[in-house]
Amino acid sequence: MKTWFFIIIFAICTYQKVTSQEVKGKIGITWTPVDTNKTGGEIKYYAYTEDSMLVKYLPQFEVLTLRTFTKKKDQRKYDRLIRHVKKVYPFAKLAGERMKAYSMVMESMSRKERKNLVRSFEEEIKNTHGQDLKKLTPNQGRILLKLIDRETGNTPYQLIEDLRGSFAAIFWQITASFFDFDLKEGFDPQSREEDLYIDEICRMIDAGQL
Repeated sequence: MKTWFFIIIFAICTYQKVTSQEVKGKIGITWTPVDTNKTGGEIKYYAYTEDSMLVKYLPQFEVLTLRTFTKKKDQRKYDRLIRHVKKVYPFAKLAGERMKAYSMVMESMSRKERKNLVRSFEEEIKNTHGQDLKKLTPNQGRILLKLIDRETGNTPYQLIEDLRGSFAAIFWQITASFFDFDLKEGFDPQSREEDLYIDEICRMIDAGQL
């Protein structure tokens, strides 16, 4: 079994506290105009018929579209990214949803009880999704780690450090470096172009557009 596969499993299964993450990267996303005089993100729409006027308040929404590139090389790279995200995003969502369900319970548990719960979840992941995870390419594994951070608000390094301590986190960080992984690299669509693309693709998947 590939070593980097253990890194992914470890990252998914060692999360004990969940914080919400607000993604603010909006580059490349078209937003509808918002009437600043109206709270709640509503838009004033006026329809005139002779001497009467209809006022309609519409909810705010975002228009998401796939990017296109003039260079074939860039387009192929983007299309490949779409395929990778579609493949690994369900695993990241599973991790985020499960950890949110576990977070309140784990707060009242002892360290030993938390480890047993994590071990149980780890076995569940291996039994139900182990074969699929082992088939992931290193690049897909790297994207999955980014998405875990997107779903939980914590980097894989922080997740490992929280439950297993600094020594374990350092060990796995060194191990990950041999596969060009950086467990401390968070998901940052504001600063990284690839993360921005990933965020847009995830939003389109959630909206049923992909």
